[in-house]
Amino acid sequence: MNAKRIVALLLALIMIVGLVGCGKDEEVVDPTTVVAKVGDVEVTQREWDSYNELVFYGSYGYELALMEEMEGYEDAVKNLKNSMLSSLMASKVLKMNYADQGVNVLGETFEADAALFLSTVKAQIADFIEDHELTDEELLTYYESQMYLSYAMNEVAVADEEGEVYYAEHKADFAVTEDTVRASHILVEDEALAKDIIAKYEAGEDFAALAAEYGTDGTKSTGGDLGPFVYSGMVEDFSKPAFELAVGEHTKEPVKSDFGYHVILVTGRVNKGEPAPYEWLKDDILYELDSVAYYEMLDELFVKYPVEYFVDGFEEN
Repeated sequence: MNAKRIVALLLALIMIVGLVGCGKDEEVVDPTTVVAKVGDVEVTQREWDSYNELVFYGSYGYELALMEEMEGYEDAVKNLKNSMLSSLMASKVLKMNYADQGVNVLGETFEADAALFLSTVKAQIADFIEDHELTDEELLTYYESQMYLSYAMNEVAVADEEGEVYYAEHKADFAVTEDTVRASHILVEDEALAKDIIAKYEAGEDFAALAAEYGTDGTKSTGGDLGPFVYSGMVEDFSKPAFELAVGEHTKEPVKSDFGYHVILVTGRVNKGEPAPYEWLKDDILYELDSVAYYEMLDELFVKYPVEYFVDGFEEN
């Protein structure tokens, strides 16, 4: 496994630092109770709970107990926990499937990778681990499960060409309901600096590079790209000049808003009733197609490797 895959796992966990809270008192459940089983592999309440804690933080960025304390969210919490149990069991099924196929998902350097993961996580989120009394085994269960789930998702990933075919066949479904503009901007605090940036761009410097160098908001890492937006999607001070520009044009003077001074470059435009271009929708379309392919594969594997659940009122999702 390469360093990028390890970092991806760490990022999911590091999001949780400083967000640990105390949950309300609940009925104590025997942590050794078996909640699900596939083949000879059993998952206990404790393993499910620890997996919930780690995955919920990584996916949603805050303490599960905080949501459990909120009235009216009982069904949502139950569905989330059920979903995470389904995810955990999917990782067990995938492990069995790849073992039967002779596929080494974890790689030849797994022991070293796992040791690096553990040492790094313990350094980054020591308080969280202590508060939840997470063991090395539970951390590694999370780590290993994400490896199998990630590998499977990558295995069924849909090619860009398939996304283009899907877009072409459903083009009418992607018509915009309002005039839509796509623009990039560079936001700075000083008007003089904004004028200097305009001069640099007009002299031939790359807009994305200028955004990365001078931008003060989150778009600096994406070349200033704001994505598509309708007129009401931005403040009036920004939308008015943006919608007046043609594609490829930029503001000749800094645009002032409550956020500072903007240099705006319009990169695309779609009129009401016209389909948004594939490039605008590519990530969403591929994600949707990947998800469909992934769950179809899992449906087949759950038939091959039947999973039993022993949780009252459990509904697989």
